[in-house]
Amino acid sequence: MELNNFLYFNVKYEALDEGGYTATIEDLETDDYYFTQGDSLEDAEKMAKSCIIDMFKAEIALKRKVPVSKAYEHGHFNLKLDYDLALKFMINNLMYDLKITKTDLANKLNISFANLSNKLKLNKTTSLNDLARMFEVLGVPLKISA
Repeated sequence: MELNNFLYFNVKYEALDEGGYTATIEDLETDDYYFTQGDSLEDAEKMAKSCIIDMFKAEIALKRKVPVSKAYEHGHFNLKLDYDLALKFMINNLMYDLKITKTDLANKLNISFANLSNKLKLNKTTSLNDLARMFEVLGVPLKISA
């Protein structure tokens, strides 16, 4: 499981004749394509990030793995998410693979379910220490190298 597959995305931006831009999120490990738009290029980029987060939030709510981005492997990416978001997506997929529920993980961490749920919220920043601890108790220590 590579961090880059949850961190970097390829988004194709196209100007609209009537103004604004469409944004198509490409290179996901899925047959679906995701579209959004914005009034400006900057707005379309913000909307693309929001689209990815909302799409992944829906996958997590349905207790499914989030799709992997192949953009970094293919060498073409132009959108980067925050590191803690990418790590949370990795934790979700790891829990799915190991068939571990949030309740199980909370118990392994000796914290309440509510505390864990708060730490895994996608709209909340979580400390690297907390995320690393989650990887550790899941049996996959987080490794960072330069």
